[in-house]
Amino acid sequence: RKIHKDHSVARRFKFVAGDLFQDDFGNGFNTVLLSNILHIYNPKENMRLFNKISNSLEKGGRFVLYDLFLNDKQTEPYHAALFALTMLLFTKTGKSYTFSETESLLKSAGFKSFKRFKVGVGSSIIEAVKK
Repeated sequence: RKIHKDHSVARRFKFVAGDLFQDDFGNGFNTVLLSNILHIYNPKENMRLFNKISNSLEKGGRFVLYDLFLNDKQTEPYHAALFALTMLLFTKTGKSYTFSETESLLKSAGFKSFKRFKVGVGSSIIEAVKK
């Protein structure tokens, strides 16, 4: 918040704090960013979250999802593969998701036009557009 305030962009951003599953996100947003959350939850919980995000976006709005994504063989990038083991050991339902698994969930929540971006070591972004 301090960074965006210091760079005079505060009027262009709205931070929504609260419980992801209990609190209302509001609506009419053109972009939603979710960072390092996907791996904590199981597919059913993520689907619920993606539906909430879809409902908060206007048509054509963008959902930017930052996380550690695996290839379809679930073997690379190695940071994401090792992180999958961490999720298995230390969470009830968390896991590292493949790009395909994630995009399938996003499609079911009303998203299309997926773009993938590699960011740093092992991390990536999926950008999706609300139908």
